Amino acid sequence: MNTDSLPLRFGDYTLVRKIASGGMAEIFLAEAHAVTGNSKFVALKMIHPRYAEERHFHRMMVEEARIAVQLAHPNIGQVFDLGQYGGRYFLVMEFIDGFDLSRTHEACRDRRIPFPADLAAYVGHEVAAALAYAH
Repeated sequence: MNTDSLPLRFGDYTLVRKIASGGMAEIFLAEAHAVTGNSKFVALKMIHPRYAEERHFHRMMVEEARIAVQLAHPNIGQVFDLGQYGGRYFLVMEFIDGFDLSRTHEACRDRRIPFPADLAAYVGHEVAAALAYAH
């Protein structure tokens, strides 16, 4: 599957744009289509193409979904679906629209101003709350 030409239909979803790419997976902004004709934006995480054939990565994604669906916390995005399409496993997660903290950090660096300590403390507190809940 070539994701270079988006939007692209992917099962019940339409991939709109790539949000991120990591070591194991790619994350896309996708539109979920309901039988009622309604739609909503979600984050769709799929195993990176170079690992699509490796069962170890399939098991890791299934385990991630198994754990994530049990979590209900305001600082943890919800997982809605686990599936397979065109030979690739994927997770469908809550899309949280907001600013990217790394862009804030880059903007501070570019302007040669320190990253706001109160923002760093707030983010650290919220991440710690999510981790405490998850563990």
